[in-house]
Amino acid sequence: MNDKEQLIEQLLTQMDKVFFYCVKRCNSRSDAEDLSQDILLDIMININKGIKIENFDYYIWQICKNHYSKYVAKKVKDRENIMFVEEFDKHGIEENSLDKLINSEKVSMINAAIKLLSSDYSEILYSYYIEDRSLSFIAEKLNLPLGTVKRRLFDIRNKLKEYLKMERLNGRKAFVPKKFETHRSGGANLNPEDYTNGLIEQNLLMHSYGNPCSLEDYSLEMGISLPYIENIVNSLEHATLLIKDENGKYLTNFIIVDKNIDNKVAKLVKQNSREYTKLIVEYCKKHFNEWKKLVDNPLLDDNKLMWSYLFSTNRKVEYLDCTKEETVKNMRKHSHIVEGGSWDFSMSEDYESEFNTFYINECMAGNGVIGVQGLLYPGQRKIEGVNSEALKCIRWDNSANWNANFELFGYLLKNKNIKYSDCVYTLKSAVDEMVEENYLKIENDNIKFNFVLLDFEKGKISKEDEYSDELIPAKQKRKEITKKIEEIFKDVIPEYLYKDLDYIANSYFIEKMRQHIVMAFEEAGLIEPVNEKRFVYNMFCWERK
Repeated sequence: MNDKEQLIEQLLTQMDKVFFYCVKRCNSRSDAEDLSQDILLDIMININKGIKIENFDYYIWQICKNHYSKYVAKKVKDRENIMFVEEFDKHGIEENSLDKLINSEKVSMINAAIKLLSSDYSEILYSYYIEDRSLSFIAEKLNLPLGTVKRRLFDIRNKLKEYLKMERLNGRKAFVPKKFETHRSGGANLNPEDYTNGLIEQNLLMHSYGNPCSLEDYSLEMGISLPYIENIVNSLEHATLLIKDENGKYLTNFIIVDKNIDNKVAKLVKQNSREYTKLIVEYCKKHFNEWKKLVDNPLLDDNKLMWSYLFSTNRKVEYLDCTKEETVKNMRKHSHIVEGGSWDFSMSEDYESEFNTFYINECMAGNGVIGVQGLLYPGQRKIEGVNSEALKCIRWDNSANWNANFELFGYLLKNKNIKYSDCVYTLKSAVDEMVEENYLKIENDNIKFNFVLLDFEKGKISKEDEYSDELIPAKQKRKEITKKIEEIFKDVIPEYLYKDLDYIANSYFIEKMRQHIVMAFEEAGLIEPVNEKRFVYNMFCWERK
């Protein structure tokens, strides 16, 4: 062991003493934590610089004095009622003076306990060792039986022995956070994405992915005080994103996809895309004129109609079985009795990918008058090596998913003969906004829809081909590809998440295949870019009756 390693080992044996020194002198625990971290960081920096230290105890003592002097000076400046009365002798301090100054039994517990014990245990520890309270006083204060307090204090000592064996210094166990994207299908009053926006939540979930964890495990791994961990874990368990195993430890309750698997699936989809997209292209070419007859809207040319038709046709293949008899309603994995609703959920590592991502968001509806399908939009990543003008014209921030006023559309359907000039101010303002967003057009004082909208009967006709024999080959090809995706995931996900395989495989097929569909139609000359402020041709709507 070299000199630097020896000094670090010596520092590890002294760090709790340093913390206790700070606790006895500071106004609060948080100040003590900050001060002790500054002291230890200063020492670590000097050790790494290769500084020669002959008397290590004396050296630590000097660093403590210097930092405490700065702490007091700052407090005096902030609040003039603090007096600095401690005097230090610069010389003559014996090598073991720090050990004499601080009770070794106390300091072996303090640092670990404050950060790694739950609030009820740490309160007992602090009252007993720092405030010198009796066990009977603590029991009365916490409204606990005396025997319970004694047992918890015994448990504390055992826990601290285990912690100290780990020789864990703040930052010694490196925490390198990763950023994840969240994905959800279905819906509920409880939005699981609200519980997973933060880096701490995401990486906590990553840590217990296939790895049963206790609250202490999370705290040790992430270097966060246990009371904070308890609060986060309770929220994630409430959202059904964490579950307990038979031993009472926590497991992440959904699939997490790292960048390697994401790329592997994307490459698989790309390799199998041409056969699949060819089947969709040929079907749409053959039946496009039938689709045109269903859409009575002179504002839409063949190009815009084909955009809508390709999305609506592809969606039928993505979601439906070959025949109605095969169709089984899939129950979503997550459900919430209190909040209501059900959903499926996953996370994937956020990274720069060569592949585009199509998010999934559809089946929106307004006030029961208008129904919407095919609302999907691509991600904003650039596709390296792909020169597709069609993909560039539909982005996440300008596709028909943002700012659409379906309540207004439903009102206009109920009042089809209303003139723009007859609209009251609030109605006219709403119409103007949707005209600006390209959903509506005003022609000769008439308010017209600028997207595919079918009446009830035509909507029924358009749905009759959902189980057309001509779509079966494409549906079978989809099943073949999703089965290959399942095999990729089956090799890497924990066994307890196998029930998520169908959801994750279909989600990834949809997400990765849609870019190839758009490019295939572009390559076949069936679509051209529509460069408008709001691209509203990626949806298929119908009037409900």
